[in-house]
Amino acid sequence: MIENHQEQLNSVIADDAKLQSAFDEYVQKWKPVMNTWIQPYKGKYLPSLYKKGLLPSIITKNKKLLFTNLIRCEAHRDILINSINPNK
Repeated sequence: MIENHQEQLNSVIADDAKLQSAFDEYVQKWKPVMNTWIQPYKGKYLPSLYKKGLLPSIITKNKKLLFTNLIRCEAHRDILINSINPNK
């Protein structure tokens, strides 16, 4: 059983197209959760309402582009991580 699963994973890893497809599926699965985490909605119900599509995104396209840049650029990412670290 474990060997079969390992063989399946190895076949995905060995094939770039399969690996990209598996990653894209994983991203689609987690996208609603990640988008909920970056929204400023707080409380018990608002994040769930957003995740279900009942509330609009408050984050603009330009803000998403900024977040993308902050995460992709190593220097920006390092500054961001150290700026939001509660232990510093």
